[in-house]
Amino acid sequence: MRRLPHRVSWATVLAALTAMVVAAPRLTVRQEANGLLPIVLGEADFPHAGEVLTTRDLQWRARRLRRFLACPAVPVDPAVRTRCERTLRWIADVRQAHPQTIRFALRYGRPLPFAVPLDEPRTGAPCTGFGAQLCIVGGEIEAIITAMAAADRGLSVAMIYAGPLGGLVSDSGGNLRYFDGYGRISRPREQVRLFREALGMAPGNMVALPENVTPKLVRFLEKHYRQTIRVLHTRSYDSLLVRKTGGRLASVVTEEGCEIRAQVFVDMDPEARVTEKAGVPMSTDTPNLASGLVFNVDGIDLATRSRLKDLTRIPAEAILDMANVSWDDALRDPALARELKRYHRRYQRDFIRIYDFYGLGWTSLAEGFSLLMHCAGLRNPSLSLRWLNGRRSTSGFNIAFDQKRAAFNSISYHLGPNVLQHDHDILREDRWRALRDIERPALERYLRDLTDLPNLRVTLPRQFYVRRASAYFVTLHPYTLRDFATTGAGPYSMAYPNDFRDVLIRDAYDGRLMRLCWSHHGRVLRWTCRPSASLTCVPNLYSLNKSAMPPEFFGCLRVLQNLATTGVALAEDLARRHHRSGGVPSGRTTTTQRFVNTSRAVSVRSLRDTPAIRAGNASSADQPPASNSARARATARSTPR
Repeated sequence: MRRLPHRVSWATVLAALTAMVVAAPRLTVRQEANGLLPIVLGEADFPHAGEVLTTRDLQWRARRLRRFLACPAVPVDPAVRTRCERTLRWIADVRQAHPQTIRFALRYGRPLPFAVPLDEPRTGAPCTGFGAQLCIVGGEIEAIITAMAAADRGLSVAMIYAGPLGGLVSDSGGNLRYFDGYGRISRPREQVRLFREALGMAPGNMVALPENVTPKLVRFLEKHYRQTIRVLHTRSYDSLLVRKTGGRLASVVTEEGCEIRAQVFVDMDPEARVTEKAGVPMSTDTPNLASGLVFNVDGIDLATRSRLKDLTRIPAEAILDMANVSWDDALRDPALARELKRYHRRYQRDFIRIYDFYGLGWTSLAEGFSLLMHCAGLRNPSLSLRWLNGRRSTSGFNIAFDQKRAAFNSISYHLGPNVLQHDHDILREDRWRALRDIERPALERYLRDLTDLPNLRVTLPRQFYVRRASAYFVTLHPYTLRDFATTGAGPYSMAYPNDFRDVLIRDAYDGRLMRLCWSHHGRVLRWTCRPSASLTCVPNLYSLNKSAMPPEFFGCLRVLQNLATTGVALAEDLARRHHRSGGVPSGRTTTTQRFVNTSRAVSVRSLRDTPAIRAGNASSADQPPASNSARARATARSTPR
């Protein structure tokens, strides 16, 4: 890196970043004994008309309000206390009246807005249905691997999914074409077969996934599993209806009116919506990781990847010159001065490693773009650019190379718990207009200038890679420190760093949680994948997704490779127990299933137009049945006048 101008030193940069320190209030002995921490509330903690909130938002805000009332950072005004208590009652009424609704649109009302349910499950009688021994909810690639393992071991399998088949790794999903996993760990044979036969990946490649994942998966399942796996597409996970009988999960009903009955259910939806609807206890104390924007770059591929070898340790002066900003102007702006300090710190740790099909590193390349956009904010302080700069987080790139383009994983953003996987659309929704109109063109110009490729083109994915779990669903036998005390062994073992980069701490409770998480941060942990870690309090429901992973070890357990390996271990365990018991208990229906292609005329989408007879058998899984008074209050508040 070139020396800074003589009138500027890094000591000057550090001196420009002096932060105000606010003393925390002294806690009483009782508060300290209860583990309470001071909370400061703002308007963002209360509901407002125009918002779209999830049940996780509601629980997060209720938790904040209760903790504030128990241990406020400042004396509580009576009017504020009344507002908090009224909001807590409003949240309880809304959740009790709509126990299986995930999202709500808030409309104007007084004193609190009306909560209008979105994608509420149908309560009518199903139009059709079928049975299977195992029902998997989710179309992620790890769900497909689990379904293959179960079918190969003699179980009849039904798989319900929303969004594209392949989920996160699909081109129209999260575009996550870099499949995390250490090279020396063993992969299940079902995964190896899927990567080789379905996706056409080279023998030495277990990381870089190709394009057009969805049609390749459809063709593979039709060809090899047409008789043993029935794949059913539905519009939304939010609209699924969960029915329970005697404490067990009996069936799942889609929005289109198809009921799937099964002996065992495995929830592999990343957001665990069926687990929530089934009434499994939920906590919102989770690491607040940023969501990744995995973008494609046309013009960089396997043949031209050498252009990226020199993009290491990019001088800060080069970024400032690109933005036409002087050092004096940069240091006078506190936000830009902080970015310079961050860039200098990350610059020292920059590296690049390029392998046959993928590459790692490029810290200064990612940090340089963030610095460039903060410089642009100095020249053009628009609200949209300020919104982007306030939420962006960068730490480097993992790049998957293909024959035509490369997938960069990723630039990240802190978006809040109301952004769920398969519930948003970057290319169509107005709330992401700043990404389309400002971020993408700026990123394209930045990469063109550095690579000298004038025809380089950046395209955005349809969804974020939502890394964070907006909720943690407690299982009966979660992973503990003991699982990582010994080296993982056997065919179903894993190794991965407990990675907690790009975390935003929202309050003192987040800080306390992250101190626990960071005690294991950075180390490569090894463990044996335990199927029992996904068993919930509902006896026949397994929750195998990022939202069922303990926060302390979330950084390593959330990766797709762990979910795929655990899914195969779970399928093997279920098949072994099934064959030992002599088959499905009497009264269960098991028939040979076929694969239903969503593009055919017989797709379940055609069931939408079938009239349904309303029935009063909707499950109340997440909350106990609402009393008449509670339902009346919530209905009055959730219905526009």
